[in-house]
Amino acid sequence: MQQKAKLRKKCLKIRQEKYFDINKNFFFPLIKLIKKNIKKKIIKIALYYPSNFELNALKVLDLKYFSDQMILLPVAEKYNLMNFYPWKKNEVLIVNKFGMLEPIKAKAKIPDVIVVPLLAFD
Repeated sequence: MQQKAKLRKKCLKIRQEKYFDINKNFFFPLIKLIKKNIKKKIIKIALYYPSNFELNALKVLDLKYFSDQMILLPVAEKYNLMNFYPWKKNEVLIVNKFGMLEPIKAKAKIPDVIVVPLLAFD
């Protein structure tokens, strides 16, 4: 367990140092993958609003392809359930009981694609 904690601390330090390095070109392989596998014209893409130096997945909104899609953000519901609700760039977000930003609830949607930030993988 100490090995995992040490590795996590190392990866977090790297992430903090490179947090601002991401640019929109980073997401081009994702666009290619989506276009290849999902044939709908408008798809529902769920993102997580970044916190604590997580990958800023909101950068995808700088690309025309993503700005033409339906963007969803998660909302923590009762009993630890999570639903996704539509959100547009620069719309107001509210702070939930965990200190995370969430969209205002409307009609929940089921995402076609979920972009999840992570610290590291093997």
